[in-house]
Amino acid sequence: MLRVIGLPELLVMCVFVSFFVIPFWKISEKAGYPAIAGFFMLIPFLNILLLFFFAFSDWPVLKELRALRLRAADQTGKFSGTL
Repeated sequence: MLRVIGLPELLVMCVFVSFFVIPFWKISEKAGYPAIAGFFMLIPFLNILLLFFFAFSDWPVLKELRALRLRAADQTGKFSGTL
């Protein structure tokens, strides 16, 4: 028999979303990737791949920071710090 989703199930889904989707939404947003990538945490196996991707890829935010540091170093004529 088909059962309708009740209040306990909805509460569990809200907790699940708040513990998994929202943090990865913010992480992907701060890393420079589309924020919608946080919803990929709901897809089995893809969530593990996403974690490895975030861990080992070169984030767009960091690429932009390196470019700005290089531009600043070129304008001042000296290089200060590592990239």
